[in-house]
Amino acid sequence: MSISQVSAGRKNSIAWEVNGSTASAAWDGEEPDRLWIGHRDEPNQLLLRNPALMNATGAAAASLPGGHGEGFGDTFHALFREIYRGIVAGRSPEHPLYATFADGHHEMLVGDAVAQSAREGRWVEVPAA
Repeated sequence: MSISQVSAGRKNSIAWEVNGSTASAAWDGEEPDRLWIGHRDEPNQLLLRNPALMNATGAAAASLPGGHGEGFGDTFHALFREIYRGIVAGRSPEHPLYATFADGHHEMLVGDAVAQSAREGRWVEVPAA
């Protein structure tokens, strides 16, 4: 894994890749409307963002129909739509589609464990939140 905020020529290359025994998937923030799916025994695929092909949660987060590029700013539209939906309902959803303070706290515990692991050169348990 490589993490950098100063890689020459990169503007928003937050990239994810998941590899399995028969298929892989990759996404890059510099081309956010594309998902690459690699197959071992058939042609690879390049899927373009299309709310008509998404499950209900994904389609609800999409601001634009397929063929219209969504980007960084649209993530905030989707986030605040969800937050305002909770405000209108008068309570937070049981399973929110956005990060909560508890999620942030857990992320801090993970970060602390990573730093401790690096300092001590060993695996470190992440404490329960």
